[in-house]
This record gives sequence, C-alpha cells and structure tokens, in this order.
Amino acid sequence: MRTGSGWAVVLCFVIAESAWGATAWNESSSGDLSNNQLAPTPITLTNGINSLIGNLSAGDSQDWVAVTVPPGRVLSQYLQVAYSQTDVSFTGFHSGATFTGNAGDAGSYAGYTHFGATFASGTDLLPLMNGAPGSSGFTIPLAAGSYTFLLQQASGIPTGYQVDFNVVPESATFGFLASAVLLSWGRRRRGAR
Repeated sequence: MRTGSGWAVVLCFVIAESAWGATAWNESSSGDLSNNQLAPTPITLTNGINSLIGNLSAGDSQDWVAVTVPPGRVLSQYLQVAYSQTDVSFTGFHSGATFTGNAGDAGSYAGYTHFGATFASGTDLLPLMNGAPGSSGFTIPLAAGSYTFLLQQASGIPTGYQVDFNVVPESATFGFLASAVLLSWGRRRRGAR
C-alpha cells in the first residue's frame, strides 16, 4: 500500500502541472489588443492553458500579441478553440518581443497558417505553421522566451476567435518525473521479491 500512495502523489503532481492556466486576455474585459507590430500587447504565459479571446473587424483587422514563455516551461501547443465566421483568418509569429519584419513577407515569420471555420475546435496550429513556404521555421515545442503573434482578418468581416497557448514544464522536468516513477516502480518490484 505504501507504494500506491507514492504513485498517487506523483499522479497528482502530473495532473496539477498540466491543469493550471487562465484567460490570458479577453478583449471584452481586458481592452483592445494592439494593432502595432512594434508595440504588441505583452502577455506573460502561465503554466497550463492560456486563453486569448479577441475580435477582428474592418477597422481593427490585426491583433498583435507578444507572449513570454517563462523559464523552465515550453509552449507545446497553439490551439484554435473558437471561431465565429464561415471563412478563415491568418496567424503567424516571429521570435522576439516585437515584430520587426514586414508582416506581408513570409520570410519575416518563423511560421504561419490560416485558421478558422475549416478547422475543428482544438486544432493545434503549431504543426501547421511549421514549414510554411518562405518562413524560417522553428522547433516544437517553443522554448522559454518571447514570441510575437499576429492574428489577422483581411476581409474586414467581424470575427471573434479564441486561441489557447498551452504551456508545460520543459522536458527536464518531465525527465525528473519519469525518473521518480521508475525509481518508485523499481523499489516496489524489489520489495515484492
């Protein structure tokens, strides 16, 4: 029974590590996201799901956000959760706290893709962005640091969206947990003999 309680502690820790999170920004309550690529809205992400809820329209066709992944964490997923129209929008990102390149040039992005009505809720956009024609590319998950994301609706159709940034412990933390589980399992097996 003692080893069972050890497993329970490890399982609770793993569940807690992946369950934290919050709404990082909601335009209806937090205010309009930046329209300026050189001054994006700064958001420091927390562990778990970080929701970004925004609106795009003819007079507000771009939302610029600079997300910071804290040390010891990685950005494992960039999920489309909700989309209010029947068309698609554009999203892309660049490493750094501002977007210094030309937003119309594929080479300015680490990755980009369309998102919207043609994608199911929960679609991870990072794999779709990686390897986009002309982009510089990146490695998934994104390491700790700052990244500037653009969300854009070029048609001018009013569009509501929700994307979630999923932040998890970096692999070294998971390696530690795996070692603890294996050590506990090995002790249990030796004790059973």
